[in-house]
Amino acid sequence: MGKNGDDVAELAKLELGRADEALRIDLLWEVPRPFAGTTVFVHVVDASGQLLTQADGDPVGGSYPFDIWAVGPGGVIRNTTNGGVNWQPQTSGTFNALLDVDFASTSTGWAVGTGGIILHTTDGGSTWLGQVSGASNDLRDIYALNTTTAWAVGGNSSAAPQLILKTTDGGATWTTLSNGKNGWLNAIYFVDALNGWAGDFDGSIYATQNGGTTWVQQSSSVSDPLEIRAFSFVNTTIGWAAGGGTGAILKTTSGGFGP
Repeated sequence: MGKNGDDVAELAKLELGRADEALRIDLLWEVPRPFAGTTVFVHVVDASGQLLTQADGDPVGGSYPFDIWAVGPGGVIRNTTNGGVNWQPQTSGTFNALLDVDFASTSTGWAVGTGGIILHTTDGGSTWLGQVSGASNDLRDIYALNTTTAWAVGGNSSAAPQLILKTTDGGATWTTLSNGKNGWLNAIYFVDALNGWAGDFDGSIYATQNGGTTWVQQSSSVSDPLEIRAFSFVNTTIGWAAGGGTGAILKTTSGGFGP
C-alpha cells in the first residue's frame, strides 16, 4: 500500500516470472483517481531484510500516465498532472503552431512546430526555451529517447529533401540527417539509440539501425496513398504504423525487414 497525500494505492496483484536468468515482477495497483507526480518503488530483500536489488521509476514502464502535455495552434501548450482531470496552460513564448510534443521524463521535453521551431524545457514546462534547429520548414513530429537524445522530422514540399534532425546533447546542437528522399515526414519512433522508423506523406516507411546515419526504405504493403502518422514498437521487431487516407493500421514482426 502506498500513499500520496489523501490518496491510497493498493496492490491488487503480483506476478512473478523468469526470462532466462532474469526475474520479472509485475505489479498491478488500484488507485481511486490519478495521482500527481507518482513514483513506484520496488525493493527486493532477502529473509533477513537485506536489500538485494531495487527499481524506482514512473508507473506503466516509465510512460508517465498522469503527466501529459498537449500542443496546438498559436503556440498553445497545456499540461495535466492527474491524467487529464485538470489541464493548465503553459507559456511557450511563440505564436507558431506547435505540431508535436514529447517528454523524456516528467521534467525534460521538447515541442516542435511550424517554421522549424524547437522548444525545450527541463522543469516540466514551467519555462520553455527556443533551440536553434537550423531549419525553416515545419517540424511535424519529435521523439525523445532520453534527456539528451532526440529526433525531429518534417518538411513542406515534395520537391525538397525530407527533414530529419537529431540531437545527442539535449538540443544544444541539432544535426541534419538524410534519407535521400524528397517530401515530408510525419512520424518518427526509436526503440533505442540505434533502431528507429520514420513515415512520410505517401505511405513510405524508412528504417535505420545506426541512429539515423543511414536509412532503408521498407514496403508498407499499402495499395492506396497513405500518410504514415504514427508508430509504436515494443522492441526491434514487433511494431505498428497507422495513418490517414485509407485509415490502415500496419503491423510488423520483423522490424519491417521481412514479410
